[in-house]
Amino acid sequence: MYLADNGSSYLPPSLSASVVMETGATKNCSDANISTLTTMMTCPQFPVGKEVQIRIESSEDSSHARLCEWRVFGRATDTAANPLECLQSENGLDYKGDLNFTRTGRTCLRWDAAPTILSADLFPDASLADAGNKCRNPIGYVRDGPWCFINNTDADWELCVIRQCSK
Repeated sequence: MYLADNGSSYLPPSLSASVVMETGATKNCSDANISTLTTMMTCPQFPVGKEVQIRIESSEDSSHARLCEWRVFGRATDTAANPLECLQSENGLDYKGDLNFTRTGRTCLRWDAAPTILSADLFPDASLADAGNKCRNPIGYVRDGPWCFINNTDADWELCVIRQCSK
C-alpha cells in the first residue's frame, strides 16, 4: 500500500507497454509496478515497430498515476524491412538481419518447421513465418550468438557468423 497526498492509502497501479510492428502484430514488453518516480521497462525481443503503446491500470482511482514523460530507446532503422546486418549486443539477441546460413555454410531450417515448438514471442519478428530461416537467438534458447537449426533434431543446430556493429 502507498499513501496518497490526501492521507488515504492505495495500491500502486501497474504499467505495461507493447510495440506494434509494421505487420500489426504486437510484442509485449515486461510489466512493471510503479513504485518510484521512474519506471523502466524492456522489450526482450528487441522488436522493430511503428508505435509503442503504454497502458496504466489501477484497481482504484486512477488519479494516483500520471504518465508525465516517456522515452523510447533503441536503434534507429529506416523500416522493419531494412534491418542492420550486424550485432549490437554481444549475444545477438537484437539481431534482425537476413543472414540464413551457418558458419559452416549450411542453410538454416525455417523456424516454423523447427523440431522444438517455439513461440513467436521469443523472436524479434512478428511471427515464426516472418523469422523464416534467418539466424536468430531466441529468448529461452540463448546461445553465444544467432544460430539456427540445420536438421530436424533438437541437437542439430549451428551458430551463424555475424560481425559486431561498429560503435
